Amino acid sequence: MERDIAKDDLEFKCNRDSELDYVASLYEDKIIVKAFLTGNCKIKSIKYFTYLEIYQLIEKVLGLPVPGSFHEAN
Repeated sequence: MERDIAKDDLEFKCNRDSELDYVASLYEDKIIVKAFLTGNCKIKSIKYFTYLEIYQLIEKVLGLPVPGSFHEAN
């Protein structure tokens, strides 16, 4: 699945399983990403994050590049 860049500035909603599944589906390590998101949602550490901020956090903490970013192709 490709990243919907139009969502980058929208707020990520932890209470919607479809949003967790969507973000996780953008990564090869879907299970790790979903577990990471679920854990952070439970402790509310990503409350009010945008999708782009979520991708950047995943990159920072898990070392997985932002889906569809330029440096991912290199």
